[in-house]
Amino acid sequence: MAAKPDGRRYLVAVVTRGLAGPLTVDGKSYRGVMPAQAGLNDASIAAVLNHVGSKIATTGPAFRLFTEAEVAKHRASAADLNGAAVAKLHAYLRGAK
Repeated sequence: MAAKPDGRRYLVAVVTRGLAGPLTVDGKSYRGVMPAQAGLNDASIAAVLNHVGSKIATTGPAFRLFTEAEVAKHRASAADLNGAAVAKLHAYLRGAK
């Protein structure tokens, strides 16, 4: 997801707004809640996403690092979302490959 602009916005929203409700990944369904980490500043969110993208998620296209400014932009654009809305974005983005 980090290779596309909408996917990058989604990843920032996951961290800042959380997730709630059903989510399907690789055919497996998950239901639960991931609390928002809105208390983290933009630099910390970029650091977390960059760690995951460069050290943990090692398949797929080359990972482009998140910047503090990019996180701030995506955080602002997702300010009206709640965890359930973010979970729905996941399904939409997975279908819109």
